[in-house]
Amino acid sequence: MAQRDISAVPYCFGAAEAVGLPGPVLSSLLLALGHTPTGAKALLHRLSGWGLVSSTRHGRVAVHRLAGQLAEGYQQVVSPQPQRVWGGTFHTLVYDIPESRRRERDQLRAAAVGHGYRQLRPGVLVSPYDRSAGFLPAFPGVVAGQLRLSTEAAAVVAERCWDLAASAVRMDALASDLETAAGVAAEPREAFVRLHALMSPAVSLLLANAQLPQELLGGAGLARTERLARAMGTVSDRLGPQAAAYVDEVVEASGHAALVEREPRSVSPRS
Repeated sequence: MAQRDISAVPYCFGAAEAVGLPGPVLSSLLLALGHTPTGAKALLHRLSGWGLVSSTRHGRVAVHRLAGQLAEGYQQVVSPQPQRVWGGTFHTLVYDIPESRRRERDQLRAAAVGHGYRQLRPGVLVSPYDRSAGFLPAFPGVVAGQLRLSTEAAAVVAERCWDLAASAVRMDALASDLETAAGVAAEPREAFVRLHALMSPAVSLLLANAQLPQELLGGAGLARTERLARAMGTVSDRLGPQAAAYVDEVVEASGHAALVEREPRSVSPRS
């Protein structure tokens, strides 16, 4: 599953300025973004199985919340905070899943990527932090460990696995695009869809960067991240109120407004 597909879910929470959304509301918002009913249901099912979305039941309706690395990355995008201290060690997942079990292997990789892991080599996934608790129990036989490297070698691993050079070029281009993006859309639904189209690539990059400690991003990477975040804020200020108005329409039409858990309205929907 592409990171860009995953980013549609935190975008809906951001546009709603909510920490909890009833299933019918979240599904309707995903439909407006081009997902099919089956696709939206499958997306939420996978994210729940990977520990990236949590749910509680209220009668026949489930209220969904971001969880795990998706919640952590979302908060880092919306309100950047100093990164936790990195010990200089990569957490590793080692697996040997044959071609005959390709679906299981693909599911493991997708779940791991959603939690911030990247492939170092075939059969080896790495992350600066241990984020395996949310999904590893579903994949027995995977061996967890640690990889300690020199500062120089760790930088090489980060560059290779997270493709930081290409990410930097893409980040600069997206920031330029957002800085020159046209302003106000005519209708709330159009604003909701357009804001997602503008934000989604940037959110995907920022979510990926939020998974890395500052030591691996470097000063230039942090400056790019800040520039992109500012550009996103500008676009959000222009289109966010209309996008929020569309979400309000969907919430009222759903009949489940009482189940929406809102954030303060002072927070702009920046993802």
